[in-house]
Amino acid sequence: MRIKSGSLLIIALASILITSAMIPAFAIQLDTLLIPKRDKAEALYKAISVVYIEYPNGGKLQSMLQNANDQIEFKADKNTVGMQELINRINNNLVREKSSPVIVEDVKVDYKAVLKADERRAVLEHNVKLDVLITRFVLNVGSTSEGTFIDLNWRGLHIDEPVVLTTEKYGDVEINFPSGYYYNKNPEVMKALESTDAMKVLSSPSIDFRELTDVPINKWHWLFDPTGSIKESERFGFTEVEGANVVTFFALGEGSIREGIHREKTTKVDVAVDGVKYTVRSTSPPSSATIQITGYATESIQGSDEGALVFDFVPEGAGKSYTGGFPIVVLAVLGGLMGAVAGFVLWRANKK
Repeated sequence: MRIKSGSLLIIALASILITSAMIPAFAIQLDTLLIPKRDKAEALYKAISVVYIEYPNGGKLQSMLQNANDQIEFKADKNTVGMQELINRINNNLVREKSSPVIVEDVKVDYKAVLKADERRAVLEHNVKLDVLITRFVLNVGSTSEGTFIDLNWRGLHIDEPVVLTTEKYGDVEINFPSGYYYNKNPEVMKALESTDAMKVLSSPSIDFRELTDVPINKWHWLFDPTGSIKESERFGFTEVEGANVVTFFALGEGSIREGIHREKTTKVDVAVDGVKYTVRSTSPPSSATIQITGYATESIQGSDEGALVFDFVPEGAGKSYTGGFPIVVLAVLGGLMGAVAGFVLWRANKK
């Protein structure tokens, strides 16, 4: 359903909304499909940052790092030492800081850190991917007319503490901070920098998705695909899931009048080691996310609690007919940005 249910909608939108909207090339930071009647889902998180240590004046760091070409890469699951502690920390965070009832049952980690350096700077690409299995996001199951209420507070999970995993090839690796790579592969670099402001950059957590809750769910772009309500939908590969013949998209990351332009995040500090000046900086892509929900879902915010009310079918009066009776609704954006959302759906379909 995630791939093919939008076929008819895409054709209609493309024919109605001819636009040259550019699709942003971010790394996806959250991608998930929620099926309320199953109350269990995979949430795929990705964190990417690039950390530069620049040494144009030479010095100790240049001698330690120039011409470096190395990496750490591994996958971890529940059998990896340290993973259960990671799961416990995420669950504690969800309860303590997000007031979310969601339980993380399992996590898989895909970690990769690559260091390349020349005579002027060292560049570390730090990648952490989390495949998080969540459950208990359904808060209340109502009648067909009342709908089902689900929790969305969990989307902004974060961990501020070190996360150490024990690997067969590399021994103990701290994966949450870029400094974890250096402590494992170049401890002498960390010894030179750990008493400087460089730690503000090197100890910035990767598992930090708070920006996804900093933007309230009612400020995310929203649209739904009613393909399943079309009698001929089976010809386009539509498969009804748990009685729902519609899918709703909440998307964050496309610039708009409300949100402004999403830009990469940059942190920079200048430090001195043995009298030589260095620059340490990091960049990471803008926040972006896609939450797909089987059913017709609308946001619901009660104080600090954010969720969605979900129905199996589009409620009467919610849709509007276009192009010979084909019902579509694109209420996601203000200021005439419907074309950008159409492009986003096309990008999603091609991406899958």
